[in-house]
Amino acid sequence: MLKWFDSQLEYIDNWSSCNLFCSAISKVVQKNKEDFLEKKIVELLDNEYEFTARVGLVVLKCSYVESDYLNYIFTTTDRLSNREEYYIRMAIAWLISECFIKYPSTTIDYLSRSKMPIWTFNKTVSKICDSYRIDTKTKDFLKKMRKH
Repeated sequence: MLKWFDSQLEYIDNWSSCNLFCSAISKVVQKNKEDFLEKKIVELLDNEYEFTARVGLVVLKCSYVESDYLNYIFTTTDRLSNREEYYIRMAIAWLISECFIKYPSTTIDYLSRSKMPIWTFNKTVSKICDSYRIDTKTKDFLKKMRKH
């Protein structure tokens, strides 16, 4: 699977193919989480190519938004916060918004101490507020957290 996975990365050059690819492999990743995290995710996230790093973030969103991996996700997004590529920042916002939906209090704690740039932080808040799974009171609270 890892050889096939690597052979497909060169074809991922836009957000759509990235998201589709990550969704398609999520069941296989779920069955091999620890190995995949150790052998692939770290390597993907450290890649200088925008869409390869984005694959790492979207795989985290598709397969790792669980309590056991939240600290890893938060540490990773802080580490990548210096990346300026649009699609990496959008993937970070999307990933953290999924964390919020499943683990709101833990994610609020993270957001309150996050090292994300203003744009990425505000996009994360926007992505969370776009969700129908979040009540109006929580959305109002989050909107007040936006940075200027």
